[in-house]
Amino acid sequence: MLSKLVGQRNIVREIRRISVGPLREEDLVVNIHDLLNFQWFSSGCNNQTFLKNSILPLKILLNNFRRIVIKKSCINSICYGAKLHSQGILFIEKYIEKGEMVILISSSGQPVALGKSRINSSNALKNCFEEIVKICSVIMPRNIYPKQWGMGFFGCKRNILFSTGL
Repeated sequence: MLSKLVGQRNIVREIRRISVGPLREEDLVVNIHDLLNFQWFSSGCNNQTFLKNSILPLKILLNNFRRIVIKKSCINSICYGAKLHSQGILFIEKYIEKGEMVILISSSGQPVALGKSRINSSNALKNCFEEIVKICSVIMPRNIYPKQWGMGFFGCKRNILFSTGL
C-alpha cells in the first residue's frame, strides 16, 4: 500500500513482531533457534537451567488481565465448558467493565480460563442466574480437580425430586 502511494515498487525483506501482549522485544525474549539450541544442550548434558531460564512462566503473560477467583468446586465444570455464574465466584476485582478480558484463577492462584466479562463487577454478585463470563479459552486441563457438579443446593434438590419420582 505504501509503495503505491509513493509510486515505487518495494519488497518486504523482514517482518518483526516487536510486542506480544505485555512483552516487548527487549524483555528477555528468545527466538526459536535459541530454544532449539538450549533443548539440544540440555538433552546432551542433562542440564535444564538454560531451558528453564529462557522460558517465561505463564503468569507473566497473564499479569495485566483483571482476575476473578473461582471456587474449587466449579473449576472442573468450567474445564468441560460450563458457564460461570455468581455462585462459583469467591472474589472479583473492582472496576471490571462489560466486554473486558478477564482471567479466571483458582484460590491457589492457578490460571483456569480466559474470558470476556458479560457484566460489570459491581453487578456481578447481585445477579444469581446471569452468565458472568463468556469463556474464550480454557488453560487448565480437565480432571485436575474432582468433578463436583450436582452437589450444590439446586443439584441436591433436583436429585431428591428425581429419587422420589416427581
